Amino acid sequence: MASTLYTKYWGPMEFLNRRKRILLDPFYVMMIKAKDRDYEKLARKYGMSLLTIPNDEIRLVFMPVFDGSAEKADEHWWCLFMDMVKKQFWMIDSLYADPYEHHAELVTKLVKAVDVLFQVKDPLWELGSLEKWPRHVVGMVKQIDTFSCDVLMLGCIKHYARSCSDTSFPLEKNLRNKLFLEDANNSYNELREKFNDIFPKECVWTKRTGSSQNTY
Repeated sequence: MASTLYTKYWGPMEFLNRRKRILLDPFYVMMIKAKDRDYEKLARKYGMSLLTIPNDEIRLVFMPVFDGSAEKADEHWWCLFMDMVKKQFWMIDSLYADPYEHHAELVTKLVKAVDVLFQVKDPLWELGSLEKWPRHVVGMVKQIDTFSCDVLMLGCIKHYARSCSDTSFPLEKNLRNKLFLEDANNSYNELREKFNDIFPKECVWTKRTGSSQNTY
């Protein structure tokens, strides 16, 4: 799962001796969407990557959201994340011009749930404090299809984790292939040793260097 892979890699490898970047399990938001109001239980079940880390050692907390639907074309990935240093919320959304308005109901629930999560990890945390945080939108390319939202979201998450001060996400060439190869070859990927068995060389390795198509 991307949340486990990224968080494990970011800590000891990419951001060693720097404030931590945390990617929460998408099931955390899914359960909030499913109207599970026991936010404390959800915090203890899905927030373990946060609960043992002091707040002053955390820089970014990413909360990916999957908007499911009976219609495949209506499915959409987006992400709300927190900058713990600047005390700001940021939204990653490649589809909507005003994502806070479009996702208003869920954002309200999510902010309340995360507020409880931080009080669970720190009893001195003041409930309601997150409501006062400014909310911003990451400037990014808008998707021109119905299936690139996940790639654009993950690309933006990685970009912002590396460059916290950059409030825009430039589209990278062959982003989908780049993300796939980065994650497949990541030293924390449990399937890495079986990579050749899962994806035979004649199906994969030629594509690593032979494709120059500018796609998501």
